[in-house]
Amino acid sequence: MTILANKCDTMDEDASVGEAFANSKGIPFCKVSAKTDTNVLKGFRQSFQKVYTERIKNGKGVESDGGLNLTGGDGMKSKKKGCC
Repeated sequence: MTILANKCDTMDEDASVGEAFANSKGIPFCKVSAKTDTNVLKGFRQSFQKVYTERIKNGKGVESDGGLNLTGGDGMKSKKKGCC
């Protein structure tokens, strides 16, 4: 998990409360702007790094454990024949 403070390009308010909360929980924090693409990649990298680190720490490695299905449906290939 990563806390992303979006709209940092228009923020008039200080994001220190969110940052302090994230720090108190040991959660990465990043100010981002989807509009200007500010720190968006950095925020995702922080999040993925945290997941990667936790998997290694817990002895799960980085290989797939079957917990996420990105194929849709039941994950089985279509049995249709032909082009459509």
